[in-house]
Amino acid sequence: MTDSILCPVCSTTVETVEHIFANCSELIVLWTRIAIWWGVRCPSQLTLDSLFNWADSTSWKIGTFWCIWNFRNGVIFRANIPKKSFIFDDVVHKSYVWISSRCSKAKISWSSWLHNPINATKMIDFDLKVAIF
Repeated sequence: MTDSILCPVCSTTVETVEHIFANCSELIVLWTRIAIWWGVRCPSQLTLDSLFNWADSTSWKIGTFWCIWNFRNGVIFRANIPKKSFIFDDVVHKSYVWISSRCSKAKISWSSWLHNPINATKMIDFDLKVAIF
C-alpha cells in the first residue's frame, strides 16, 4: 500500500493511468527509444490513445505497458528500487519472448529482433499474424 497519490516514479504529479504510461517525465524517453528501435516516428503527443494506435504491431506495446507497470510496482514494493535503464531491455526481451512463443512456427531470431524488429515480424505469415495481433 502506498502513502502518496503522487506518481511513485517522478513524485511530482498525481498518478493516473494516463500519467504513468504516457506522461511521466521519467518514462517518456522510453517511447522515443522504442520508436528508434522500430524505425518509426513517435506520436507527436503522447496519450494512451495515441500509443494504442501507434504503428502496426502490438507485441512491443504490450511488452512496454507490462514493463512500465512492473517498474512502477518495483519502485513501490521492492526494497531495492529497480533501475530505469533496464526498462527498455525488458521491453525488447519480453516482447520477443511473447511474439516468438505465440508464433513458434515463425522462428524469429533474437538477432533479427534486436536489429530490425519490423523485418523480423514480416517473416510471420498472415495466419500467424492474425493469431497474435
